[in-house]
Amino acid sequence: MIYTSEIKGLDELIKAFNELPEEALVFVEQKSLPPAETIKNRAKAYVAKYNKYSDKGNLLKALKVNKPSRKRKYKYYVYSKVWFDKGGAHGVPLELGHRIVRKGKTIGTVKEHPFLRPAADESRGEVIEAMTEAINTALDKMGGLK
Repeated sequence: MIYTSEIKGLDELIKAFNELPEEALVFVEQKSLPPAETIKNRAKAYVAKYNKYSDKGNLLKALKVNKPSRKRKYKYYVYSKVWFDKGGAHGVPLELGHRIVRKGKTIGTVKEHPFLRPAADESRGEVIEAMTEAINTALDKMGGLK
Protein backbone atom coordinates (compact mmCIF):
# COMPACT_ATOMS: atom_id res chain seq x y z
CA MET A 1 0.00 0.00 0.00
CA ILE A 2 1.37 3.44 -0.95
CA TYR A 3 0.56 6.57 1.06
CA THR A 4 1.16 10.08 -0.18
CA SER A 5 2.29 12.86 2.11
CA GLU A 6 0.06 15.47 0.48
CA ILE A 7 -3.50 15.26 -0.77
CA LYS A 8 -4.63 17.81 -3.32
CA GLY A 9 -8.28 17.02 -4.06
CA LEU A 10 -11.42 15.24 -3.02
CA ASP A 11 -10.83 12.10 -5.11
CA GLU A 12 -7.40 11.66 -3.57
CA LEU A 13 -8.90 12.30 -0.13
CA ILE A 14 -11.52 9.56 -0.57
CA LYS A 15 -8.90 7.13 -1.88
CA ALA A 16 -6.63 7.90 1.09
CA PHE A 17 -9.51 7.33 3.54
CA ASN A 18 -10.14 3.91 2.04
CA GLU A 19 -6.48 2.98 2.44
CA LEU A 20 -6.21 4.06 6.08
CA PRO A 21 -6.12 1.32 8.69
CA GLU A 22 -9.02 1.29 11.15
CA GLU A 23 -6.97 2.70 14.06
CA ALA A 24 -6.04 5.77 12.01
CA LEU A 25 -9.67 6.87 11.72
CA VAL A 26 -9.59 8.26 15.28
CA PHE A 27 -7.44 11.13 13.99
CA VAL A 28 -9.89 11.82 11.17
CA GLU A 29 -12.86 11.80 13.53
CA GLN A 30 -11.23 14.37 15.82
CA LYS A 31 -10.36 16.69 12.94
CA SER A 32 -13.86 16.61 11.42
CA LEU A 33 -15.50 18.55 14.25
CA PRO A 34 -13.98 22.04 13.77
CA PRO A 35 -14.85 22.27 10.04
CA ALA A 36 -18.39 21.09 10.82
CA GLU A 37 -18.72 23.83 13.43
CA THR A 38 -17.49 26.35 10.85
CA ILE A 39 -20.13 25.17 8.37
CA LYS A 40 -22.81 25.40 11.07
CA ASN A 41 -21.78 28.96 11.97
CA ARG A 42 -21.77 30.02 8.31
CA ALA A 43 -25.20 28.43 7.86
CA LYS A 44 -26.46 30.40 10.86
CA ALA A 45 -25.20 33.60 9.25
CA TYR A 46 -27.19 32.80 6.10
CA VAL A 47 -30.31 31.99 8.16
CA ALA A 48 -29.96 35.32 9.97
CA LYS A 49 -29.78 37.00 6.56
CA TYR A 50 -33.20 35.50 5.78
CA ASN A 51 -34.43 36.36 9.29
CA LYS A 52 -38.05 36.94 8.30
CA TYR A 53 -38.14 33.29 7.16
CA SER A 54 -36.38 31.84 10.20
CA ASP A 55 -39.41 31.48 12.50
CA LYS A 56 -38.13 33.80 15.25
CA GLY A 57 -34.76 32.09 15.52
CA ASN A 58 -35.97 28.49 15.88
CA LEU A 59 -33.88 27.36 12.93
CA LEU A 60 -30.83 29.09 14.39
CA LYS A 61 -31.32 27.12 17.62
CA ALA A 62 -32.08 23.89 15.74
CA LEU A 63 -28.79 23.75 13.77
CA LYS A 64 -26.55 21.09 15.30
CA VAL A 65 -23.31 19.22 14.67
CA ASN A 66 -23.26 15.44 15.13
CA LYS A 67 -20.10 13.80 16.33
CA PRO A 68 -18.51 11.43 13.83
CA SER A 69 -19.82 7.92 13.41
CA ARG A 70 -18.55 4.81 11.62
CA LYS A 71 -21.93 3.22 10.95
CA ARG A 72 -21.65 3.52 7.20
CA LYS A 73 -20.52 1.04 4.57
CA TYR A 74 -17.45 3.03 3.50
CA LYS A 75 -14.72 4.19 5.87
CA TYR A 76 -14.48 7.64 4.32
CA TYR A 77 -17.93 8.45 5.71
CA VAL A 78 -16.27 9.14 9.08
CA TYR A 79 -17.37 12.72 9.44
CA SER A 80 -19.26 15.20 11.55
CA LYS A 81 -22.66 16.13 10.22
CA VAL A 82 -24.40 19.51 10.25
CA TRP A 83 -28.17 19.09 10.60
CA PHE A 84 -31.22 20.60 12.25
CA ASP A 85 -33.61 19.01 14.71
CA LYS A 86 -37.42 19.09 14.59
CA GLY A 87 -37.47 22.72 15.75
CA GLY A 88 -35.95 23.59 12.39
CA ALA A 89 -38.22 21.46 10.21
CA HIS A 90 -38.95 24.48 8.05
CA GLY A 91 -35.26 24.49 7.07
CA VAL A 92 -35.87 22.16 4.11
CA PRO A 93 -38.48 24.39 2.40
CA LEU A 94 -36.30 27.40 3.20
CA GLU A 95 -33.24 25.76 1.64
CA LEU A 96 -35.01 24.34 -1.42
CA GLY A 97 -38.03 26.60 -1.94
CA HIS A 98 -41.57 25.28 -2.12
CA ARG A 99 -45.02 25.64 -3.58
CA ILE A 100 -47.96 27.08 -1.68
CA VAL A 101 -50.91 24.74 -2.15
CA ARG A 102 -54.44 25.50 -1.03
CA LYS A 103 -57.31 23.07 -1.59
CA GLY A 104 -55.17 21.05 -4.00
CA LYS A 105 -54.25 24.05 -6.17
CA THR A 106 -50.87 25.71 -6.34
CA ILE A 107 -51.48 29.36 -5.53
CA GLY A 108 -47.87 30.48 -5.40
CA THR A 109 -44.26 29.59 -4.87
CA VAL A 110 -41.61 30.60 -2.41
CA LYS A 111 -38.14 30.83 -3.91
CA GLU A 112 -35.25 29.00 -2.34
CA HIS A 113 -33.14 30.67 0.32
CA PRO A 114 -30.16 28.32 0.62
CA PHE A 115 -28.15 28.38 3.81
CA LEU A 116 -26.52 24.93 4.13
CA ARG A 117 -25.29 24.60 0.54
CA PRO A 118 -23.43 27.92 0.40
CA ALA A 119 -22.01 27.37 3.90
CA ALA A 120 -20.67 23.96 2.82
CA ASP A 121 -19.35 25.33 -0.48
CA GLU A 122 -17.50 28.16 1.27
CA SER A 123 -15.95 25.68 3.72
CA ARG A 124 -14.77 23.13 1.15
CA GLY A 125 -11.10 24.19 1.30
CA GLU A 126 -11.06 24.16 5.10
CA VAL A 127 -12.60 20.69 5.19
CA ILE A 128 -10.07 19.29 2.72
CA GLU A 129 -7.22 20.97 4.62
CA ALA A 130 -8.41 19.57 7.98
CA MET A 131 -8.85 16.06 6.60
CA THR A 132 -5.47 16.18 4.85
CA GLU A 133 -3.88 17.23 8.12
CA ALA A 134 -5.69 14.41 9.94
CA ILE A 135 -4.49 11.79 7.48
CA ASN A 136 -0.92 13.10 7.63
CA THR A 137 -1.04 13.08 11.45
CA ALA A 138 -2.33 9.51 11.39
CA LEU A 139 0.48 8.50 9.04
CA ASP A 140 3.10 10.17 11.24
CA LYS A 141 1.78 8.55 14.43
CA MET A 142 1.56 5.15 12.76
CA GLY A 143 5.08 5.09 11.43
CA GLY A 144 5.12 7.36 8.40
CA LEU A 145 4.76 6.60 4.75
CA LYS A 146 4.74 2.98 3.62
